[in-house]
Amino acid sequence: MQRIKLFIKNLMMLTLILSISLSSISLSFAKEKGDYVKNAESLKALGLFLGTNKGFELNRKSNRVEAAVMLVRLLGAEETALKEDKTKPHPFVDVPEWASSSVSYLYNNELTYGISDTLYGSKNDITPEQYMTFLLRALGYSDKDGDFHLNNSLDFAHQIGMINNNELSLLKSKEKTGILRDYIVMMSYNCLFTKMKNEETSLLISLTDKGVISRKNFENASKYDNYLKQFLIEKAYLEESKNVNNTVEGEIKGVWISYLELQNIFPNKTEAQFKETISKMFKNVKDAGFNTVFVQVRPFGDAIYPSNYFPWSYIISGTEGVNPFYDPLEIMTDEAHSQGLKIEAWINPYRVRNNNKALSTNNQALQWLNDGSNRVIKINSGIYYNPANEDVQNLIVKGIEEIIQNYDVDGIHFDDYFYPTTDMSFDAVDYQNYLLEGGSLSQAAWRRENVNQLVRKVYKTIKSYNPNIKFGISPQGIISRNYNNQYIDVEKWLSSSEYIDYICPQVYFGFNHSSFPYDKVVKEWNDLIKNDDIDLYIGLAAYKLGQEDAWAGDGKHEWIGTNDMLKRMIDEGRENSNYKGFIIFRYDSLWNPPKSLKSQIDRELNLITLN
Repeated sequence: MQRIKLFIKNLMMLTLILSISLSSISLSFAKEKGDYVKNAESLKALGLFLGTNKGFELNRKSNRVEAAVMLVRLLGAEETALKEDKTKPHPFVDVPEWASSSVSYLYNNELTYGISDTLYGSKNDITPEQYMTFLLRALGYSDKDGDFHLNNSLDFAHQIGMINNNELSLLKSKEKTGILRDYIVMMSYNCLFTKMKNEETSLLISLTDKGVISRKNFENASKYDNYLKQFLIEKAYLEESKNVNNTVEGEIKGVWISYLELQNIFPNKTEAQFKETISKMFKNVKDAGFNTVFVQVRPFGDAIYPSNYFPWSYIISGTEGVNPFYDPLEIMTDEAHSQGLKIEAWINPYRVRNNNKALSTNNQALQWLNDGSNRVIKINSGIYYNPANEDVQNLIVKGIEEIIQNYDVDGIHFDDYFYPTTDMSFDAVDYQNYLLEGGSLSQAAWRRENVNQLVRKVYKTIKSYNPNIKFGISPQGIISRNYNNQYIDVEKWLSSSEYIDYICPQVYFGFNHSSFPYDKVVKEWNDLIKNDDIDLYIGLAAYKLGQEDAWAGDGKHEWIGTNDMLKRMIDEGRENSNYKGFIIFRYDSLWNPPKSLKSQIDRELNLITLN
């Protein structure tokens, strides 16, 4: 009778495992919800996580007995647990049959204990401290010997590098409460890459050496987990594919260098010092596999080069109009090309000020602001050129003509600032004059045509001088907001040969964003292009790495603890027919991140380098 019971018990356990395996085969990112779906997929491919007959169920809480089963699976010890259960049973009366062998295994290996001599606390929610304690014990650390304690298990895990600052904060916010299976998956995944106590070997490699993880498992998981792939290549457990570079011919791999970076390196710099600093920055860009820099040379109706139309920018010295007595743009153009990089001059066409910095007396914007002509407008604390005015359009075009004639730039680049407000009052007089002259467009449509006029003039000016110089625009990622808030008609531009060479929407959304998932937004932009001569670049948000994306809904934690977010985005972009490159915002986010995020950013950057 005892043998029959044991047989039925083991059969039930194997049936459960098999049913979970079969039910999870068809799971995909799109069908599952959770911040760490990707980690769950990797663990599944490695054979270390299965889920339930309902999928991964990452957004529900887990109890202590379920966590025990998950841990045994992570350690690849299910078969051993089943075999040993009959000779080394646990003492707890509240453990269900389907989990009994797992609890016995963990109990006998001193990886878990009960809440009393006879109770395991099976139905109690598992807390982050408790599950982290299980994992630390699995790595060889002992709370009995004083390596750590239950109440500081999260801090200790952070100390040994298992979790980063953001993950520590996230888990601590759930202290003493049950946690989602989502977070258990994250902790389990991170544990694989953590070294065992007093060893140089990680848990992942240890499991591999024991035969728990096969080469086939590695290959399956590495197909979409680039961090895992690189880790295994570095450890010589996986050969690097000869076809690792899934690149697109002529692909632009760009980095935005904004005035925020420049204002940090300009003050008190001699010409030689500026040249040395910018040379190092460009070398970082080049060494990481990028090929183009987009440098903000006119951020505020000013210039970081000697101009006949705009004053010296205040970001150089702190005061607008102060001559540094060298030409930063010439230096940057020469340095970029000497290192094999392309350089595009990034311009904000309409913005004059967004702070209280004084305008210099020779600034055309100041003169127009004070002459009552409405060519320059003040809205709240900002100052802007009025897009409706022909003198403004001509000034902007002359400034661009000045750049392409005097500097060997590879392109002119506009960002996403066009009309400063949806308020219809500031240009009401201009609109009335337009109607009196026979115009029939609505005020919103009239505003879009004002922008269209400028863009057409810029494009024609550039192509008349040198057809090889590119002109592109980087609008906001949400198409409707461009049309309704910024008054730019991107659909018209992308259906014509008179406006731009490329469009680079700022798709600063993750794959799990509730309203604007990355892959869907990219496809919408790709499908909007009707002129085959216009290329699609994708603007990527490196500044979000490691941060909570507050407006992303279900995907708000997606950027935290990532290893290959940017790589996945680039790969996804390449699947689109009009794709021709990407630009990452911005330099400091990659090379000068907060110390707490440096390891994460380095891993992300390393995968781009391999790309």
